Amino acid sequence: MAGAVFSHCYVQGGDLGDPSDPPTQVGLLGCEFAVENGAYRITKLYQAPNWHAELRAPLTEPGVDVKVGDYLLALDGMPLSPAENIYKSFEMTAGRLVQLTVCEDPDLGCGEEREVSVVAISGAQEAAIRAWSWAEERRVIVEELSDGKLGYICALAATLSALSRRHHSERFHGCRQTSRTPDPTATRASTAAFTRSWASRA
Repeated sequence: MAGAVFSHCYVQGGDLGDPSDPPTQVGLLGCEFAVENGAYRITKLYQAPNWHAELRAPLTEPGVDVKVGDYLLALDGMPLSPAENIYKSFEMTAGRLVQLTVCEDPDLGCGEEREVSVVAISGAQEAAIRAWSWAEERRVIVEELSDGKLGYICALAATLSALSRRHHSERFHGCRQTSRTPDPTATRASTAAFTRSWASRA
């Protein structure tokens, strides 16, 4: 049974607050948390091509010493309590350099803490890396199950940005040539032609 979806849905008018007030930008780290042993434990790090300006995952950038299983104990020197929503502490930090205190032990003051500085990302940026990570995980599954004979392409939207990422995926993660797989050169040429056609409408 097919799923029902919708898009281009908007909310306008009504009591939406003062439009002159800047929106609250909550900074994110490109990861998931769970409350364990009285502290916030990192349960997943979303992988992303950090060389891409729009797909930067703060905790997986080169030189950042954070891994799954670490506890996030403090933000800018202020202890984080699981009694409060962790995202409240990250209000107004999107795009700002923040200092994280992480440790393999959930007790702040254990002596094994590490201080890590990263730039928090916006909700839109994290949504993009979550989508990229989702597609990349499935690309790897397809590649492994087919012994490299099948490729996987996920076009999240018909936008120039999405088409650019699709084109990159075909170039650097192309499947091996067989009698049943398309010619990568022809595929790239088709993608480039479609991109030019789409751009000409703008």
